[in-house]
Amino acid sequence: MRGLKVWGLCGFFALAVSAFAAKGEQVLLRLPLKATVAGPKFTLGEVAEIITSDKTLVEKVGRMDLGKAAPLGETFRLSQGAIKIVLRRLGYNLDQFTFEGPEATEVLTQAQEFDLNGLLPDLKAFLVEALKEQPENVQVTLMNLDKKLHLPAGEVRAKFRKPVTDRFEGPLLLTAELEVDSHLVKVVPLRAVVEVLRPVLVAKGHVDKGQILTEDKVGLKRLPTSRIPPDALKDLKGVVGHKAALPLEQGAVVRVVSVEDPPVIHRGATIMAVVTRGNIEITVSVRALANGKAGEVIQVENTESHKVLRARVLDEKTVLVEEQKP
Repeated sequence: MRGLKVWGLCGFFALAVSAFAAKGEQVLLRLPLKATVAGPKFTLGEVAEIITSDKTLVEKVGRMDLGKAAPLGETFRLSQGAIKIVLRRLGYNLDQFTFEGPEATEVLTQAQEFDLNGLLPDLKAFLVEALKEQPENVQVTLMNLDKKLHLPAGEVRAKFRKPVTDRFEGPLLLTAELEVDSHLVKVVPLRAVVEVLRPVLVAKGHVDKGQILTEDKVGLKRLPTSRIPPDALKDLKGVVGHKAALPLEQGAVVRVVSVEDPPVIHRGATIMAVVTRGNIEITVSVRALANGKAGEVIQVENTESHKVLRARVLDEKTVLVEEQKP
C-alpha cells in the first residue's frame, strides 16, 4: 500500500441551513481509527457512527458529502477539524456535535460488489417475525435482484424498516439500511412479493366427474392465500370416499362445489367458523343452529358473544362466515 496521503475535501453540495440546527438536537459522532469507503466520493455516514435520538437527523447528517475519496487501494487521513469545516459550511451549529475517537481516521478506498440476492435470508427472517408465521409458511420474492451495488469492503448487514402501511403480505415496497462493519453506508428501496402459504386440498392428477375421491387422487398442498378460494376444502377425511361433482385438473383446488354429497354438519354441533379479512383468517368457535351439507348456508351462534351469523358449510367441522349485510 502506498504511503498515506492527505486529500483535500471537495465537492461540497449546497444545502439550506438545517432545521435541526435550530432545535439544537445533540449528535455524537464516533470516529474509528480506520474506515473503508467505496469511492469515488464518500459521506460522513460511511466513516462515523452517528448517535442521536432523531432517526431523520441521523440520515441527514449521514448523507453529508465529505468529498472525493483516495484512489482505489490508497488511504488518506480524515481529521475531526475537516468534518467541522463541512458542518459549518452546511449551516450546522457545532455546539450540537460531540466527537469521540481519534483526531484523525485513516480512510481506505476499497470496494466490493454486493448482490441484493444476499438480502433474502435476512429479509425473510424479518417478515417471518412480523407475520408471526413459521418460516416454511412464508414465501418471499425480490423483484430487483439483478441490481448490483458497490459498497465499501467489509461485513455487510441489513436492517429493514416496517412498511408505511404496516402491511406485510402481497406486493410490498420495503427499505433496507445496509451497514458495512456497523456503519450505515446505503439505504436501498426493495420491491418484494410476500405470500403466506396455507394447506389446502388439490387434485394430484386429472379427476373425472363421478370418480370416487381417494388419497391417490387428492391431497394437501401449501398454496399462497391469494390463490385459495374462500370455499376451498382443507380436510382430507371429509372428502375421501365421496364422488367428484365436476372434473378436476391436476393441481386444481378442491372446493365445496367439487364434491358430491359432502359431509353434513348437525344442529347443536360445536364447530369452527372461519372469518376472512383480505388475506387474514380468524377462527372462532360456533354452534350450528341447523343441519347443513357442504356448500349450504346455515345459521351459527358464536359460543362467546352469542351473536348469530350466516355461514357456508365447508366440511363437517368448518364453516365460512358470510359477509354480514348492514
